[in-house]
Amino acid sequence: MTDSIEKKIDTLNGLIDKIEEESTSINDSVNLYSDAMSLAKESFEDLNKIQQKINIIKKQGDSLVKDAYPSD
Repeated sequence: MTDSIEKKIDTLNGLIDKIEEESTSINDSVNLYSDAMSLAKESFEDLNKIQQKINIIKKQGDSLVKDAYPSD
């Protein structure tokens, strides 16, 4: 099961917090950064899918309005 966008953002914030900790080694920071970048890419893909759905719904709504109020 995929996580929600909100969960992914929370996870990203947690990764950033760990990277910023002084006790985190450089090697661990690089690994955390890699994980964060993968999660960010996945999140952007999810947001693009959501935007596409919104655009489809908007076009459907625009079509309904045009059908209800034809401009003659």
